[in-house]
Amino acid sequence: MAKKAAAFILVSLPVTGHLPVTIELAKRLMNHDRRVKNITILSWRLPFTSPSSSYSDALSRSHPDIDLVDLPEIEDPPPLDLYTRVAEAYIYRAGFLGLMKYLSERHRRVASEFDDRSCHELLSIPGFDRSVPVNVMPPRLFQKDSHEAYVKLAERFKDAKGILVNTFTDLEPHAIDYFSREENYPPVYVVGPVVNLENRPNPNIDPVEHDMIMRWLDEQHESSVVFFCFGSKGVLDSMQVKEIALGLESCGCRFLWSIRTNPMKDVKPYDLLPDGFMGRVTGRGVVCGWAPQVEVLSHKAVGGFVSHCGWNSILESLWFGVPIATWPMYAEQHLNAFTMTKELGLAVELRLDYVSGHGSVVIAEEISRAVRSVMNGGDSRREKVKEMAGLARKALMDGGSSFSAVSTFLRELLAVDPSS
Repeated sequence: MAKKAAAFILVSLPVTGHLPVTIELAKRLMNHDRRVKNITILSWRLPFTSPSSSYSDALSRSHPDIDLVDLPEIEDPPPLDLYTRVAEAYIYRAGFLGLMKYLSERHRRVASEFDDRSCHELLSIPGFDRSVPVNVMPPRLFQKDSHEAYVKLAERFKDAKGILVNTFTDLEPHAIDYFSREENYPPVYVVGPVVNLENRPNPNIDPVEHDMIMRWLDEQHESSVVFFCFGSKGVLDSMQVKEIALGLESCGCRFLWSIRTNPMKDVKPYDLLPDGFMGRVTGRGVVCGWAPQVEVLSHKAVGGFVSHCGWNSILESLWFGVPIATWPMYAEQHLNAFTMTKELGLAVELRLDYVSGHGSVVIAEEISRAVRSVMNGGDSRREKVKEMAGLARKALMDGGSSFSAVSTFLRELLAVDPSS
């Protein structure tokens, strides 16, 4: 019987880090099975996001069978943080999927949101080997409206035909083992790491600044530079920027520091720095706006990454074998940081409980101590991270765990009806 051609529709969230991963998944599905002839990616638009024309142009040249379609702008949308962490039911990390399952089960027993009194509780959550502190759970679980949205979404998971998770067996073994034994839950396909490793077209990157960054890195010794970058929403106030600057001064390490500023205000990264800072660190540091994160992490000079612990950033750092110092800020990032530090021992804990916009400040001494630890804390952690990088690549090879999971997913999805 001839194999039938298939067309897929994928939906990407209107967030900087999600579209490249959705594109990467589309490419992987098409490369994996010749029956997948066309994939259309629908990209929502919100008032505070830009259209995906740069991605569309690049795709049309390199992958003519992938169509990227911008949907009409949504008026009066819910807060972005609610969209990015409650609506993303397509690809999860396995640990976060365990949290969603726990929420659904807890709601049937307790039927109330978390409150401040429970912040020091330790919870037994499916897929975690250790008890999980409540204070590393998504902050919006403590807000009534968003808590209810999480619960409603979690309740619907059991109705799915299947769930793809962007992780790999050796990274989250407890979660994957747990879901593999669950009989009353949809099949979970472990297909990661799904990471976009190509240069990402982005209008925020100044070509001159990009070339300056890469030339400076070329001049540095191997694993000598710590990279500070907090994602597309990692905008810090002037007080926190000052503490980072003081921490970098005192630790003595070479650094590349990406400072995001509010696009609605005419503020440049250098405007936030303490007076005289760049003069005092002449030659051993670069401050920039938007940094080409994948290119930076893949550079031999980069030996540490102070990160907000978004899942894409974690997978990219592991892929290139760069140890992380954790500085989670919002959404599920605290849970990601907990996994990396407490569950896996792959990262240095800078903070686990910082919440962006709540007035807390990480002081210079904490920052300096964590940077020294991630850069000079011995070879054991670095070797462990490099070992995980090898396991990530192995998972994607023919016969690897994630390769096989994609095969199973496509085989079951595209199975020909015997009655036809």
